[in-house]
Amino acid sequence: MSTCATCGAVRRSVALGGAARTLLGVTASVEPRFAPRCTAGHPDADDLAALTRAIDQQLVLGRNRLLRAARCGACASTLDLPLRTTLRGVTVEPPDASPFTVDLELPMTRCGSCGADNVAPGLGRAVRRTAAAALGAAAPSGAEEG
Repeated sequence: MSTCATCGAVRRSVALGGAARTLLGVTASVEPRFAPRCTAGHPDADDLAALTRAIDQQLVLGRNRLLRAARCGACASTLDLPLRTTLRGVTVEPPDASPFTVDLELPMTRCGSCGADNVAPGLGRAVRRTAAAALGAAAPSGAEEG
């Protein structure tokens, strides 16, 4: 068994309820699942690292240039198509737990040059913070897995 990096308590596999959080027009929701948690319910640091890795690998983040047009995170072309609300699922694969999905509803724009869907420039940090908040909000339901 491992211990919680936040409080030092023993972590056990518990059933977590789903959760959703919204920040700056980005909504993140986490499905119900089993995951290691301490009695205080702190999310595992490995889960958060895996979440950040998944976002960075599975989403293209548009880049904002000071006093310049926004640029595509894939090809650096100018992003000039309109924003639209889009649903995206990000698969998170933590090292000590089963993979799970974080569903994101967020503003995106398509690159006219390469066709990549870009998260609206300037929202990359909000996407990470909102997804982490939803992950941390998934409270244990009380049922433990054997």
